[in-house]
Amino acid sequence: MKFRFLIIFLFSFLAAYPQYSTDKFGAYYSVRRMPLYYVPENDRVFSLTLDLPRQVKRAFESQEELERFYTPAGWKLDRENPYLQIVISSDYLIIDKIYEVEEIEKVRDREGEREVKFFRPAMDYHIPINITATSPQGRLITDNFTRDVPRVPVVYTIVVPEKFRSPAHAHDFMVDNKEIIVEGEIRHRIFELYESFIPVINQSYVYTPIQETAHIWLLDSKKSSFYPKYKYAKEEIKNIFSRLDCNGGLAEAIRDIKPYIDLIIEEAESLNENDKKQKSAKTDLLCALAEIYYALEIFDVSSSYAEKTIALGDSRGNKILKKISSYKDDLAKHHIQSKHFPTGE
Repeated sequence: MKFRFLIIFLFSFLAAYPQYSTDKFGAYYSVRRMPLYYVPENDRVFSLTLDLPRQVKRAFESQEELERFYTPAGWKLDRENPYLQIVISSDYLIIDKIYEVEEIEKVRDREGEREVKFFRPAMDYHIPINITATSPQGRLITDNFTRDVPRVPVVYTIVVPEKFRSPAHAHDFMVDNKEIIVEGEIRHRIFELYESFIPVINQSYVYTPIQETAHIWLLDSKKSSFYPKYKYAKEEIKNIFSRLDCNGGLAEAIRDIKPYIDLIIEEAESLNENDKKQKSAKTDLLCALAEIYYALEIFDVSSSYAEKTIALGDSRGNKILKKISSYKDDLAKHHIQSKHFPTGE
């Protein structure tokens, strides 16, 4: 009898629990990324200064070659009166080691398939490179040093494509062609480092479109009276946010999403926070409302729902309040009303 009662109790527990389960999903939308600094388009002029030893300078045809490459998006070269001063400096390329890499390949001839050894020339080297971009607002720096303490230049390895039948022939090839190989590696490493620096400059001085995520919860239990609306509401919420463009569209998004906000509010109000399982689901739904209003830049309502989640003992509300504060600080710093605004950049 006790066993039978236990089985009945467990089934009743499992039947009741799914009524309060929630489904979390991401709704993606676009905003303008707030740069660390900002320079109006007409003021984006830069200069390039090279601080390179003779060995490195020889790897380039002229300074103009570097200037053409080192042009951040939307910036113009002005050597006389630059707003942004870019300085590329380096030390000599130092060869740490020349050696041969042994490889085994299977070849087929009259005697059948056999293994043959080949040797490829290889070289380990380092070339310390530092690039700075300085404006009246601040300085950006990148280099190719390790993040260890103490920091040391990264050691690179090049393995030449050519193959030789003996280590001696491979070694001779590296020695005979060392200057050409070194020149190519100098160019490659300087171009490579600055290519990775260009997005940093652009993001630091220019408004750029980025994608953010609103985390949404809906009741998804088949036992729930709200379930018939669940899948449709989920897809529509995602679609509405996907149409929210960094160029605008907030008013349309607010209008279109209102029925689904009302649905989440109705779901939350149907739950009893004195019941542990219902309280957990209700907290998820309140977080969803805080996230939705945050994404729509209705910060007072977002804060209200965030505070309600805090009152229910959930720390996610504190994180949302911090996001709101940071968002408002960005808007005030850049003297704008929204991160959704038209721009020709």
